Amino acid sequence: MTAVSIVILNYNHPEIIDICLHTLAITDGVVYEVIVVDNNSADPQSLPNLRQYTKEGLITTLVENPVNSFFSEGNNIGVRNSDPDSEYILLLNSDVAFLRADWLTQLLRWMDGTADYWPSVWGLAPTQPSPGPRDIVSAGWSHDI
Repeated sequence: MTAVSIVILNYNHPEIIDICLHTLAITDGVVYEVIVVDNNSADPQSLPNLRQYTKEGLITTLVENPVNSFFSEGNNIGVRNSDPDSEYILLLNSDVAFLRADWLTQLLRWMDGTADYWPSVWGLAPTQPSPGPRDIVSAGWSHDI
C-alpha cells in the first residue's frame, strides 16, 4: 500500500520542479508516490524534462493536462490519478526543496501525534534567521540552495 500520494503541479517552471523532484528523491522511511500534473506548460523544456524524470523514476505518474486547469482543479486531477489506497494525500508546491531524508516520516509522526518535532519550512522570509533545523526550503525564495 502507498502510504502517501504526493501531488505536484507544474506550469512553465522546469528549473524549479527539477530542484523539487531531485531533493524529494532523498526521502526515506515512507512508501510514497509522486504524481505530477503539468498544467499545459508552454515553455519548451517542461514536458521533455518531466517525461525524462518519469523514465528515471522521480515521477510515478505524469499527467499531461491539455489545458491549464489552474491550482484547484489541477490538484483534483492529481488526486484522481493517485493510488486510491493511499492513506494520505499531500498537495505539494513545486517550489520546495528537501534537506532531510526523514521529513515525511516526521510529518506522518506529527499526524499520528508521535513526532519529535514539526518539520520546519524556511524561506518565506529569507532575511530572517531560521526558526530551527530546516527540513524544507523554498527554492523560489531561499538563498541557501
